[in-house]
Amino acid sequence: MKRSIFIIILTLFLLIPVDTFAKENNQVRLYLFHGEGCQHCTDEKEFIEKLEKKYNNLKVFSYEVWGNTEFNAKMKEIKSLFSVNSPGVPFTVIGDKYFLGFNESIGRQIEQAIIRFSNTAYIDDTGVTLGIITDCEQGQDLITSNELKQELDNNKTANNYKIINNIVIVPGLSILIIGTVTIALTGLIIYLIKRKRK
Repeated sequence: MKRSIFIIILTLFLLIPVDTFAKENNQVRLYLFHGEGCQHCTDEKEFIEKLEKKYNNLKVFSYEVWGNTEFNAKMKEIKSLFSVNSPGVPFTVIGDKYFLGFNESIGRQIEQAIIRFSNTAYIDDTGVTLGIITDCEQGQDLITSNELKQELDNNKTANNYKIINNIVIVPGLSILIIGTVTIALTGLIIYLIKRKRK
């Protein structure tokens, strides 16, 4: 009996996805738009330097926008993706999250975003817009996340789906599949143990 319980627990443990235990496996790209001489920008840059040492999967792209018209125009383009009208800096983007200004609270939110995106797939429209990555590199097959979202919004059942890296996930389906596989394997193991005892 103890052996069958051990086998069942071992089987269930093996069914847990490997990335559940993996930390910082995804590269996280942080985009910082700042101005030379801006004290909040300086504070955030110092904070981000500490985060770079703490999270080896963090890649920081920094753009000085007050002295560079090209970077300023790119910042405005990125802000339009998020419907941000403020010209202020620092302006920071990670995945689908943006942060305007900097203080301790925003610093905690930035770190939480880094942790979140270290462990989950995300769409990086900012990286595509800046030319850092291509749509194909993030698995989008030449369709942007906004185009896919628009297509799903036009579908009346779109609220029943979740988008992860442009893969449409039906809520509960993965739980149903994992549950079914777990029950089937558990039943198989119990059957094999009983059969071996006969």
